[in-house]
Order: sequence, then structure tokens, then C-alpha cells
Amino acid sequence: MQHYICYEGVRTSLALMQEEYMKAYIQWPNKRIGIDGTLQRPPYSLAMGQEWVRALDSKKGQDEVFAILLHDDTGKERRYRYVGHTGLHRIHFPDAWASTGSVIGDPKGREGGTGTEAKLLLQKHAFKV
Repeated sequence: MQHYICYEGVRTSLALMQEEYMKAYIQWPNKRIGIDGTLQRPPYSLAMGQEWVRALDSKKGQDEVFAILLHDDTGKERRYRYVGHTGLHRIHFPDAWASTGSVIGDPKGREGGTGTEAKLLLQKHAFKV
């Protein structure tokens, strides 16, 4: 799968959110893994996830969501693993405020500061872009 990296960190990157990531995501709301505090409820279908990702294009400037990719370095090659997503919601200009949220469902993404690094990369986007 082709990943479109927007921000690169030490162990984590933020990438363009894609429909293909929803294949991994749908298990998390259905098993109630890593989604505490969100509005996600089972049953959650692949079609629902893909529709949500498609709708992000029309919400540019209002809701901006990035895939959280964990780096799996193997020798010379860097591989990426989708572990969740994070975003800015209800962005309000010119007052410069928004809500933020993250979902990290993959257990390997909930260790080693992955969420912290992802949120710092999101802040870079919020304040620089």
C-alpha cells in the first residue's frame, strides 16, 4: 500500500487518511478497543469507515484527520503500520481554535510515546499550516 506521509517523526508519521486503513480500523470500534471517549459505537462496518474517509475531502479546513503510522524499520527499508488516527475538528477561523481527538487501536501503537509524538506532529500542522 502506498502511504502519503505528511509529517515524519522519530517513530511515528502522520499521513493522508485513506479508505484502505479502515480495514484495520473497523475491528477497534466493534471490539471497543482504544476508542474510549469517542462517538464510535458497534456495529461499525467497513462501508461506514470508507464513507467517513471520503467525506473528509469536503471538510478540508473544518475537520483535518491524519493516519498515525508507526515506523517498522527493517534494515535499510522503512515500513509503516497504521495504528490509528488523529485530527483537528470543528476548526474555527479566524479565532484559531479547534477540538482534537485520537484513536489508537493497535496495541503496538499504545507504547513508546506513539500517541505523544503523533499529537506533537498534529500541533505542528495546527500552528504552522
